Amino acid sequence: MIPKKPKRPLTAQLAYRIDAKIAASELKNAWAALAAPKKATYQKQYETKMATYLKGMEKYKASGSEDKWKKQVGIKAIEDKLNAPKEKEQAKALKEKEKAKAIKEKVKAKAMKEKEKLKALKEKEKLKALKEKEKLKALKEKEKLKAKNMKLKQSEKMKKEKAKATKKVKVNA
Repeated sequence: MIPKKPKRPLTAQLAYRIDAKIAASELKNAWAALAAPKKATYQKQYETKMATYLKGMEKYKASGSEDKWKKQVGIKAIEDKLNAPKEKEQAKALKEKEKAKAIKEKVKAKAMKEKEKLKALKEKEKLKALKEKEKLKALKEKEKLKAKNMKLKQSEKMKKEKAKATKKVKVNA
């Protein structure tokens, strides 16, 4: 059982050669000398036949009759043997590609983790610097307050001394 595969149509030039009964060696010159309208009719015939051929091939491939025929005749087994090394190589290449992709993703994830760690470290340093700044500010205010208190104490001391001095002056007078 041979599959009923559609036959490819003849090209416009070959159809003209058969109609005009021209030798193969003379075809090129005869086709070049042929009038344009005549060429167009041959070309149009070829295009319509080619369209039906392509539709027929789609149906033929969809039917699966070629595969059935190849299995019956034994061609399919031979094709499978021939394609087996290629399929193994393709599978191996695919595995390697997947491994490379996985490694790439791991490296990318590691880089992202490092980036996040760096970001967290920077945030920590910023917070530390901010705390230090606040401590310095608090210390300065404390020193200012101390200085103010010292001034107040000195001025009170001075007032007391003045008061004592004025008392002594009053007592002596």
